[in-house]
Amino acid sequence: MRFDDRLATVLAQTIDGETGRQAVWRQLTDLLAQAPDLDTLTRARGLARLREWRPRVPEPVRRSTAAALAWQALPPDLILFFAEDLASIAAPVIGTARADDADWARLIPQFSPVARALLRHRRDLGPEALRALEVYGPADLMLASPARETAPPPQC
Repeated sequence: MRFDDRLATVLAQTIDGETGRQAVWRQLTDLLAQAPDLDTLTRARGLARLREWRPRVPEPVRRSTAAALAWQALPPDLILFFAEDLASIAAPVIGTARADDADWARLIPQFSPVARALLRHRRDLGPEALRALEVYGPADLMLASPARETAPPPQC
């Protein structure tokens, strides 16, 4: 039996400045993508670090990281992580990542309306995922208008 401590090693690194943080960001996302069978606690620590750093990692770095993972079979927790970001960063992962139908169906309730809208463009979703998307259809497709919500009805 072999013990994989790569993620723990990356998490233990001392980070010097923005460049170091960006390098570790890429390492963490890559390791989380490659090792879906890591123990739950270690994965949670890695994702927590990424969420903590997200505001301090520039959008172009986050976007290129997401694009580098496109078309891969990704663990659901990593798909969800990218789905939480801006649409331009989430789109490559949501639009191309490979996941099974049951995983998509479990993720959909956790997705924002924007992430679900990105997912609706896929033509390879299974029946469970499509049913899960249908539940949100009317709410996701309705455009909110502040003027309409606050304005009194017109007087005739």
